[in-house]
Amino acid sequence: MKILTSVSTVCTGVLLSGCGAMNSGGGAMTNAVGADKLAPPAGAKFVKKVPAIGVQIYKCGVTNGQHAWVFVAPDADLFDEAGKRIGRHGAGPFWEMNDGSKIVGALSQRADATRPEAIPHLLLTTKSTGGAGLVANVDYLQRLNTVSGLAPTGGCTASDIDKQVRIYYTADYLLFTTK
Repeated sequence: MKILTSVSTVCTGVLLSGCGAMNSGGGAMTNAVGADKLAPPAGAKFVKKVPAIGVQIYKCGVTNGQHAWVFVAPDADLFDEAGKRIGRHGAGPFWEMNDGSKIVGALSQRADATRPEAIPHLLLTTKSTGGAGLVANVDYLQRLNTVSGLAPTGGCTASDIDKQVRIYYTADYLLFTTK
């Protein structure tokens, strides 16, 4: 289990190595199993790739009568491709940019990640928007190229109820608009 201790110690290396790939036409390339179901609808235009570095937060609870780690929220910084922090991602889920624009998303589709111990790849739709700026016209987001972030497989017992863990993850969020 990788528990994040400092975002700044991993940020530069992850961003410089390139969290994801783009094809020569500017569109997003995926490495997800079943990536076809993660594609935004025909006519959606690629806006920007936004790398994220942070944690997935889990809480020890009881699910179906069993002690288990339950997802609480993401907590991540968002970056441009030069490594400059341009926003944050959190519970909702939301993506809030330094320019004042914000969106709240909803899960549309999911596919297994290709890397072991990585959270799934997702297609999300925009439920609401706010402000003017980078994400103001975003209708779809893909979460791709995920690294780590899965809930622990053990360590949740009756004595651990309500304990939280923060598991390091990185991902690329690819933004699309239909406008």
